[in-house]
Amino acid sequence: MSRKERIYSIAFRRRRSTDDFFYLNDDYCFEEYHVDLGGRYWLADPFLFDHDGKTYVFYEAFDMIRRIGRLGYSIINPDTKTLTPPKIILKRPYHFSWPYIFEHDGEIYILPETGQDWRVKLFRAVKFPDVWTEDEILINDIHSCDSILLGNFTERGGGIRYLITSEEYHNTPNGEIPSCRVKNMLFEFMPGEKLKLKPNGKINPEGIRVAEGDYGIRNAGKVFVSDGKLIRPGQDCRELPGVKTSPYGRGIVLFRIDSIEPYSEKEIFSVSCESIGTHLKPLTGEDIVGLHTYNLSRDFEVVDFVQMKQAPFKTRTLRRLRDKAKVVKRFLVDFFRR
Repeated sequence: MSRKERIYSIAFRRRRSTDDFFYLNDDYCFEEYHVDLGGRYWLADPFLFDHDGKTYVFYEAFDMIRRIGRLGYSIINPDTKTLTPPKIILKRPYHFSWPYIFEHDGEIYILPETGQDWRVKLFRAVKFPDVWTEDEILINDIHSCDSILLGNFTERGGGIRYLITSEEYHNTPNGEIPSCRVKNMLFEFMPGEKLKLKPNGKINPEGIRVAEGDYGIRNAGKVFVSDGKLIRPGQDCRELPGVKTSPYGRGIVLFRIDSIEPYSEKEIFSVSCESIGTHLKPLTGEDIVGLHTYNLSRDFEVVDFVQMKQAPFKTRTLRRLRDKAKVVKRFLVDFFRR
């Protein structure tokens, strides 16, 4: 019998107004929308973007055969509660996730997670939504994930002024890079320049640690404005005694940002995979064992969630064949090098 694995999916909630947020309601409910994934991908890290009367959802499309993340998108059809089939827009030899999409000075950008490439990169739409080009390397020689942008205290009229990236730890006793414990680093953009960070752009010479740890620190979505305050979503990645689920992305924590210089924030809400209960309706009945991204648009909110499932039979078969082919290739390369 095949083993089950962590499979990510995404779920949506319709907003009643621009002041309607799920965490202000006791009866909120996210619903998974159907999408034909061809048995190849699962979807995580959803970001919403309104354009030309359509709502797009951009996401990490994880290729279960090649075991690597790509970036893709679908268009939401709220009447049928469906998504169009995935369209892959960015893929490289390294892993992609976190398609942080935004508009700036008439251009559309994506600020993805490219930690395996040891850089924080910016991609620009040449022809939205399908054609993108690498536009800028914001930070070199850093292993970080899930970067976010901040305006001058409020995104309404403040413009883009700061970047916070969740830097992962390198020097651990077993040599692994733990994804659950990070330190958030605050950088400032050069005024008047087009999305370029200040040289050595950390707020102080040592690099300001906005926060550090495994509870709510790793970013979980775009900062948004609620009641005139900036709210930062973070991931709950704690290991809890007696809890068997993976600590990575166990839940979502919301923080109100009270100040940027010096940085100060206060927790206002949290929800875990254990407590989501009737507030999330998946298409299948497996238990929800993870919850780690939240974003919103004018009309929708979106989260991703994890269930333990078997990958489709075709996917498992192609994955085994590919793994065997890689072993044979390595053997042949070593043989002819002798």
